[in-house]
Amino acid sequence: MSRQDHALSVAVIGAGVRARNMLRVYRMLGRPVTGVFSRTRANTYRMVEDLGLYGVTTVYENLANLLEHDVAPYIYIASPNSTHASFSMEAIFHGRHVLTENLMAENVRELAAIEEALRQEPRVFMEANTALSSPVLKRLRQYVDSGREYPELGELGMLAITYSSSREKPQSELGFLKSEGCYPIGASVRLQGTRVDTVVSDMDFDAQWRDSRGGCTLSNEDGIKSCLSMSFADKLPSNVVLSFKNGFIVVEDFPTALHYDVYRNGVKTRVDLTGDILREYELSPDIFKTPLDISLAVEILDFEAAVARSCQDRSGLEDLTNYQESLAVFRLIYEILAHLSVQRDL
Repeated sequence: MSRQDHALSVAVIGAGVRARNMLRVYRMLGRPVTGVFSRTRANTYRMVEDLGLYGVTTVYENLANLLEHDVAPYIYIASPNSTHASFSMEAIFHGRHVLTENLMAENVRELAAIEEALRQEPRVFMEANTALSSPVLKRLRQYVDSGREYPELGELGMLAITYSSSREKPQSELGFLKSEGCYPIGASVRLQGTRVDTVVSDMDFDAQWRDSRGGCTLSNEDGIKSCLSMSFADKLPSNVVLSFKNGFIVVEDFPTALHYDVYRNGVKTRVDLTGDILREYELSPDIFKTPLDISLAVEILDFEAAVARSCQDRSGLEDLTNYQESLAVFRLIYEILAHLSVQRDL
């Protein structure tokens, strides 16, 4: 079955940078964007005009009208973080599948409410986190699990994940760790599994979350550890390194990278997955030319495929989401912050 057989229309909530990027990719995929709603009406109309959606997409004045009248089977949510949980639950109870930007909740109460909503109204629910959906990290996870792909590298010792961002972000309940930390933590969860736990955390935040840096060590039940180094004040390389006994695998420009490098005996070998990914997802190289566009297209197509499978078999619906992975990222952020609060009180 062709990937294009899963093509779905979508309704969008939000009019910021993330919504614009995803809408652009929906257009590149040829997907109908049936409706859009944002609480900032001026931005909504500007976005519709800029992306050439007039006459194609309905602009709804409020969320209730969108959920009541729009025909799209799923909602993509790119509104402010504080609205993700409430908008997701409203969409679920109106029979929609949901693809929401990270993170899916602001606190544990919202997280429990989403879980209850999915229990009452089973739907495909995924988080648009490029670390969790990265095709490169998915492939490397297979190497971690099997240990067969590069036997000459020997046993895996540790993962080293570096991430930084100097972008200004508004304060939120979880500060910069929530805004940007979901990417390095998401990479750890993707490579180590959902049962990863915090071993040591040493983060240093100022009161305004503007000068924030530090690191933590995570471990899973198989004894694989990852060392996360995060900086939300300086622009440093964002990489993932798998350290083996006899060499390394390095993913540069994480989380949207489409290649990795294998280092052994002083020799570097680049493995570029771009062609494989374009073929697997039936994406035209004439249209999809940047790692970001390809990564976002992969998120959309994986979600559409999950929705298509859910229509065929409702019994395994929970396996068609990345809810457990997103939950693990959320839990780890809270654990790191809890450790931080202890350090501040000493």
